[in-house]
Amino acid sequence: MLDVNTNMSLGTLDCRSNQLSTLDLSTNTRLYKLICHDNQLSTLNLSTNTKIRELWCGYNKSAALVLNPNIKLWLLSCENNFLPLSDLFAASEILKNSEAKIYNKFLGNQTLPAQTITLGTTLEFPVLQNVFNSIYTKYLP
Repeated sequence: MLDVNTNMSLGTLDCRSNQLSTLDLSTNTRLYKLICHDNQLSTLNLSTNTKIRELWCGYNKSAALVLNPNIKLWLLSCENNFLPLSDLFAASEILKNSEAKIYNKFLGNQTLPAQTITLGTTLEFPVLQNVFNSIYTKYLP
């Protein structure tokens, strides 16, 4: 466990490769760089962290990535997680609207959660799939 709740002036946090299963950053609203890749995080909630510009959260067990829509990311690396399509679409919309350069947008390989689909059912996505244009993403079965 890593408790940084009392460090409200924290600007950068590098906690990679520590086997962390939870990370509460709700009070760290000045955080602008987070490196938390290669842990055991199942959820990363950054809904209160609007100042984050760099986010390195790949190689976790993340099944949820919650970003504030007003965040101004210029680098996102969240490869090799288990993020649902809705979170990936939200992240790609933020990146599409940001000033990030293409090489700073890496959603990477994602293993989609299992879903039961009735034969003949039409699959619908919440937004057009072309939001992933120029953003490196690969879906694994």
